[in-house]
Amino acid sequence: MSTLKLAKLVDGDLAAQAAVSDVLYNNRLILDAGGAQRLPLMAATASLYERAEALGFGGSDMIAVVEALREAGAEPGVASG
Repeated sequence: MSTLKLAKLVDGDLAAQAAVSDVLYNNRLILDAGGAQRLPLMAATASLYERAEALGFGGSDMIAVVEALREAGAEPGVASG
């Protein structure tokens, strides 16, 4: 799956296979069941997908989350610090 998503990312192909809104919905279900305190990485992921959705990428493929990172000033694929 990651190879497929990498190709979509490189090509700038945001056509949905797993839409941002759907991934966010699933993240929220997991957080509701497990709790954000016990799942901090899932909570952080949900925040990124929430931002991507707010930027208008809800119907785009989940890789559009990189737009939330860009908007926050992070360059996807580049480690900071």
